[in-house]
Amino acid sequence: MWKSSRVTKIQLGDEIRELMAEFMDFKPSSIPFPDEEETPISPPISWVDEELLRQRLVDALPVTNLMMWLRENYLELPDAELLRLYHELVRDSQWQSTLGDNENTTELHTIAVTYYPHEIKTLTRSTNAKDVDNAN
Repeated sequence: MWKSSRVTKIQLGDEIRELMAEFMDFKPSSIPFPDEEETPISPPISWVDEELLRQRLVDALPVTNLMMWLRENYLELPDAELLRLYHELVRDSQWQSTLGDNENTTELHTIAVTYYPHEIKTLTRSTNAKDVDNAN
């Protein structure tokens, strides 16, 4: 068996030695973070009376495009609030929400929203005995 006994030698330049000496003398500086300021907790901003909005929506039913209805009746609201209301109203169980087939684009204050509009209708109560039995 043959084995090589080759020795590898590395020589450092003066720049590396100076850099290593600087690292050995390195002392990290601490930066104090500002103390957390105690700010009064304020309630979230209420942009709109949601009970009144829901009553106005019920009075306007059927609504073929909820986003357009919100835009026409509550144009003063910020875009984020209009979008939040749209999503909450679509999921509300107090009426029937149906997704439209055609894509629509609505311009709000700073954004344009492309979506499939929801139609909002009153809930239809079935008095058919079979439907009542299936509900139980």
